[in-house]
Amino acid sequence: MPYMSERTKHIIQQLASGKSMAAVARELRVSRQAVNQIVWREYRRYPEQARVAPRKNEFGVTELRVLRTARGLTLSRAAAGMHMSVQTLLNMEKGKVVELRKARQVAEFYDVPVGALFALADECAEGNLA
Repeated sequence: MPYMSERTKHIIQQLASGKSMAAVARELRVSRQAVNQIVWREYRRYPEQARVAPRKNEFGVTELRVLRTARGLTLSRAAAGMHMSVQTLLNMEKGKVVELRKARQVAEFYDVPVGALFALADECAEGNLA
């Protein structure tokens, strides 16, 4: 695994858990723009570090699919509302690892924290998907 500072890991974990950039910036006493620059600098250096995977329930179904069907949305309607392709959303619902940016887009559409639907990709590898 490539080197990443503890501060950067902390920022990415906080964002993946659903905190806003503004909240993380206040906590670290830096500007929101500084947080954004740190995340994107690391993403360009190590794209796999700023990636998240959909959480699955005890039946192996992603929380993303459960939420979409519970709200009575089709794949095409949900994808259109998120401004992404149906194939991208389908891949997420199948459990594919995605960029944090896309995960935030999905969470914003459903008005839930990112951490409710996604976990950091390294947590998925370790099997820590609660």
